[in-house]
Amino acid sequence: MGATYDPASVSLDPVHRSYSETQLRLMLRVSKYLFKENPQWHKNPVVHWIQRRSRLLLSYLILYPGRLIPEKWVPQTDLTPKADLDKIRAYFEEDWNQCREYAKRGVLSAS
Repeated sequence: MGATYDPASVSLDPVHRSYSETQLRLMLRVSKYLFKENPQWHKNPVVHWIQRRSRLLLSYLILYPGRLIPEKWVPQTDLTPKADLDKIRAYFEEDWNQCREYAKRGVLSAS
């Protein structure tokens, strides 16, 4: 594409991180007991909407108070299983390498 950019003007800091890792770990732990892994949604759109919103409400009732729970109370578990991370890395490896090569070219041409 021939585009250039100023690396100093690009922030790599996280933006809008909704939930802490502690909250997510708590949600992962509690949701095993509250939610089915593959829920059966109703075919009626109104009932489906109510089902989804109820599940979301319950999730928020776990996540937001989770801010108050000390990190040491929640077991340190992986948020994404290593096997899944490996699949994700393999799937996007070519794209990631292209991004890295592009960034190297951009940094070199900006120098």
